[in-house]
Amino acid sequence: FASNSGTVTFNGASTSAISNTGSGSFNNLTINNSAATDAVTLNNSITVDGTITFTDGHVVSSSSSPLIIETSGVVSGVSDASYVEGPVAKNTNSTANFVFPVGDDNAYRPIEVTPSSTDATTFTGRYYRASQSLGSGLGAGIDHISSSEYWEMERSAGTANADVILTWDANSQVDNLTELRVAQFDGSNWIDKGNDGTTGAPAAGTITINAVSSFITKNFILASSTANNQ
Repeated sequence: FASNSGTVTFNGASTSAISNTGSGSFNNLTINNSAATDAVTLNNSITVDGTITFTDGHVVSSSSSPLIIETSGVVSGVSDASYVEGPVAKNTNSTANFVFPVGDDNAYRPIEVTPSSTDATTFTGRYYRASQSLGSGLGAGIDHISSSEYWEMERSAGTANADVILTWDANSQVDNLTELRVAQFDGSNWIDKGNDGTTGAPAAGTITINAVSSFITKNFILASSTANNQ
């Protein structure tokens, strides 16, 4: 199935799946499937060259079958009702910010990257609304990490560094933006990556860490320098 100039819409009321030989390529793709869960499952990777519009229903991807958004691809819509549960890859050759349309457990919780150069690079993001199981070691400056969620952000191809932006909502129990931190797992401990700026309020917002150069360990989490932000 090759990308041309049209739009493909998944608009059923029962679960669907995309299965293909090799990677299927779409121009515009609209997800508008009212199935309660797992509206559209990817059994193979697919690419979107144009606009992928999330209206209703969750797309389920996996590490072996990711959604790939090409350099020209953009995202529209996205909400708790419609996002990707699983990895999303973005091919980029610009310094434009990209918001990954990821979520879990009926919650849209994006992670963002702003590349620092125009080098051709692929970033792959994913969100887990669950307690991490990687380890409990804490680096200097970290009092504790979130027990309810974490993200993956991988530089799966290329060399561009990037600002990484995490989000929070009421489930995140943020109450002090000044003491909020981002921590990255180094294989043994959760290391303080700092707080280079926040937006929003305790109910919802974003936190940025600038110029991340190492994605060898791809796990990022909300953390705190004090006992606040439980």
